[in-house]
Amino acid sequence: MATRKIKDRYQADFMIKGERYRRSFDAASGAEEWEAAVRGRIALGYNADDLTGKSEAKTLSAVLDAVYNAVWKGQAQEDDCIYQIKRFEEHFGADIPIEAITTESIDGYVEHLKALGNKAATLNCTLAKLRKALRFARDRGWLTKLPTIPRFQPKNRNLLWWSDEEVQAIYNALDELVKEREGTEQNGHVYDFNGFKRFFTWQLETGMRPSELRLLHKDRVTFDKVEKVWLVHIAENTSKNGKFRVIAATPLAWSVFNHETELNGKEFPWSEWTRDSTRLYWNHVRAKLGKTDPEWKFYLTRHTCASRLLQRGVWPQDVQTWCGHADLKTTMLYAKNDAKSVIRAYAVLQHG
Repeated sequence: MATRKIKDRYQADFMIKGERYRRSFDAASGAEEWEAAVRGRIALGYNADDLTGKSEAKTLSAVLDAVYNAVWKGQAQEDDCIYQIKRFEEHFGADIPIEAITTESIDGYVEHLKALGNKAATLNCTLAKLRKALRFARDRGWLTKLPTIPRFQPKNRNLLWWSDEEVQAIYNALDELVKEREGTEQNGHVYDFNGFKRFFTWQLETGMRPSELRLLHKDRVTFDKVEKVWLVHIAENTSKNGKFRVIAATPLAWSVFNHETELNGKEFPWSEWTRDSTRLYWNHVRAKLGKTDPEWKFYLTRHTCASRLLQRGVWPQDVQTWCGHADLKTTMLYAKNDAKSVIRAYAVLQHG
């Protein structure tokens, strides 16, 4: 039997008359039984399409639904996966046969994303999900040949963040938007810029990933009576690297959290701020400040929190733990081009 273990799955992978058959199972016995059934059916001269999944061509929509239910549903990145599914279906067409997704069509999609201003890191994130879906289809016999999907090396690994002056400008813009648009309606949506301002504050003060804070239950924030500080417990199944961690909530962070949980009665205070709703409000902020750079994103709240910690003397390893970075190299990207650290080093040398 041609069965091999790949991570925590067992894959049957074999050739019959020049045609390859491959499928993954939870147990080795399942892979072996499937291979035996396929070989037996073909040896007797019967059609094995119902076993191999070739009896009915899968559409892109069907594959994306399948991989969502099997892999992405309930995970920390679920919201982003739903967003990417919509993008894939809008570009390629939901009913396109999965076999029609070729290297050439993916190249066209990449050019489309570049035209929208997507840089290397964003391209890699998007294409990683498409690669996952296509591999899922291939492993189940729905896709004969896996297309080539490129990976991009970022040209500039220095990350953007906001200065204290830029943060204040954002708060000023939000205050103006509260006065101008709070409670107004557009396409059935009633604007809540006060709520978005609280969401922005929590994100800036904690540096949590958007996917983590959307799944944050109010009971995950507790008070440490010894240290007299509010602690945020980030669960393994909501963290990108799958590891539990604890961070502290500043008084400002706690005040907006308490407003949402106690005054507004929310169990998941930030769950309403999906990727789409965040973009809706953030586009108003960008317009108010005249920002056109596609890299000037809401996610810079996380970058700014990490860079503040480093600039104010927190050890890089502690910042790594706070942010949940799997690799210290990621943390150190926030330390590059920090003019204040250069001045501090200069001062040490001058007075050494």
